[in-house]
Amino acid sequence: MKLIDAIEEIQEKSQSTLTLESIVRKINIVRDQFIRNYENRIGVQSMDLLEGVPVYPLNIPVDRIDSILVRGKKYPYGQFNDTTKNREYYYIIDGAIGIHPTPKEDVTEGLTMFYKKRLERLTVNNLDEDIGLDEDYDILVVYGVLKDITTGNEHYEYKSRYNDIKSDFLAAISNSEPQTHQIVYGGW
Repeated sequence: MKLIDAIEEIQEKSQSTLTLESIVRKINIVRDQFIRNYENRIGVQSMDLLEGVPVYPLNIPVDRIDSILVRGKKYPYGQFNDTTKNREYYYIIDGAIGIHPTPKEDVTEGLTMFYKKRLERLTVNNLDEDIGLDEDYDILVVYGVLKDITTGNEHYEYKSRYNDIKSDFLAAISNSEPQTHQIVYGGW
């Protein structure tokens, strides 16, 4: 569903006098909250490990990191220069990612980062953009906004429709295969 279509649906179904900007802001809130709570959008970024180089540029926000694999082995998060632990871990320093121990050899795509993807904010300047949800369930955004901006019987009707569609979505994803990261254990 295009953003403009969602806006028109909301305007048709409610007697609200909200501005276009306000409706778009509410669409972003409902969509992002739904994705955060019910969808697992994971991106993957790999880079080469270099012998003797412990720190690598990080092209994603730190708060989006889900997990790190070094040569196929999952590394836990640790504090930079934690000398009390004689183990493998990753750390964040000055917006970059470091790994301990320092690589002893070059490994093509030896560092793999799994991160939480986020959709770009919708604005009144990109009304032809897709909402960003599965096309079978993007109407959730419309009912999510409607349940938030209406009162009385309308509120309960839209909340019920939202919950019904959300339940259908959750049933559909529970029947699909879960996405997992393959972890291979090994060391240098």
